Amino acid sequence: MFDDLSNIVIPDPAVTKMDLRLVATIPNGVKKFTVHIETDNASFRSALEVAGGADIDLINPSEAASVIFDVVPFPHGDSLVGQTRVEFDLSAAQDPIYAFEGRHSFAMTITDGQGCKKTIPVAMVIE
Repeated sequence: MFDDLSNIVIPDPAVTKMDLRLVATIPNGVKKFTVHIETDNASFRSALEVAGGADIDLINPSEAASVIFDVVPFPHGDSLVGQTRVEFDLSAAQDPIYAFEGRHSFAMTITDGQGCKKTIPVAMVIE
């Protein structure tokens, strides 16, 4: 269990696997769900550009963004619309992201059916 999602230090996954499951509760149902990714690693930034950029619409993702879902298994697709509970497991992202030293921030913004918006920041640090 993490108390601070803004500073998750990822250990070497060959030695320690972390359980990185998250749950978002949205009482009024999901209307929009986006992720903005920032990184201080130039190679990671280049990989994001190949995948369509740092801003991802999880409900209507671009075709290029599908590459990201192979690495970071964010829930995506129009089945998210109206969901009041969204679970996702980022544990599988440990191996690929470990190749990119630095700080990688994922700002997940959910807008609900009544227009309320909340951003949840998650940052993974590879030392």
